[in-house]
Amino acid sequence: MEKAVTQWFQKHPYGKKKENSDSEILTKNETTKEKKDKKEKNKKKDKKDKKEKKDKKETKKTKKTTKTKKKVTVPDKQNLIKLFDELKDEKSQVIDPEGVQAFFDKIGVDVMDEMALIISWKLNAKEMGVYTKEEFVENWWKYKCDTIEKMKDKLSEFEKEVKNNEKFKEYYSFVFEFGKEDPEHRAITVQLAIQLWSIILPKRFALLDKWIKFLSQDHVKKSSITRDTWKLLIDFAFTIKPDLSNYDEMSAWPVLIDEFCEYVQENN
Repeated sequence: MEKAVTQWFQKHPYGKKKENSDSEILTKNETTKEKKDKKEKNKKKDKKDKKEKKDKKETKKTKKTTKTKKKVTVPDKQNLIKLFDELKDEKSQVIDPEGVQAFFDKIGVDVMDEMALIISWKLNAKEMGVYTKEEFVENWWKYKCDTIEKMKDKLSEFEKEVKNNEKFKEYYSFVFEFGKEDPEHRAITVQLAIQLWSIILPKRFALLDKWIKFLSQDHVKKSSITRDTWKLLIDFAFTIKPDLSNYDEMSAWPVLIDEFCEYVQENN
């Protein structure tokens, strides 16, 4: 009997169907597992690819930064020493007026132009028409200019700097000390002051022409310009209106400036 039942189940469609179902379920489970494994594998691969892409990008960025850094060169002080030696006077061992003229010719600056004074200010020169080795070499090296071309390129930066009122006042004070024949002197002649003002104040003092005309009078031009008068004139120039409408005779201006205001009011 048991044998007959077994044979029946083997031949009966239900028995075969059940067998097939178990096989299908097993195959489905295996397929699901494979899909899951494949998905996990792809996920790991994507993660790895992203990391490699990021690392590649960082490496490229680092190389670019390194390449950029390599372009920044340290100025060669020996170039400046060589240029100084070409310009210096062998006897005095400084760049004398002739050498200064030759230098300005090289960088395309007129010695009578304001830029000549601005350069002397930036080089911290102590004497007009003279540059010592320390002034010339150390300061140009500080500005990272070791060739004539680099010096030329730097001039626009110097020019821009003095457009700032505070920086201009520093430069203006320097010009007075620079112009003195003797460092111990506390004043300069009216004639020299007029020459310097004519170079540095045309765009900064609306009453400059009248000021120079006033100083050119016989009873004034024989006097001298003290450091205080020089310094306070720029404050006067920056604040006074062309018609002197804001001039206060009770203000503590130097006597020479008060006399100038009286001169302008009388002649108007």
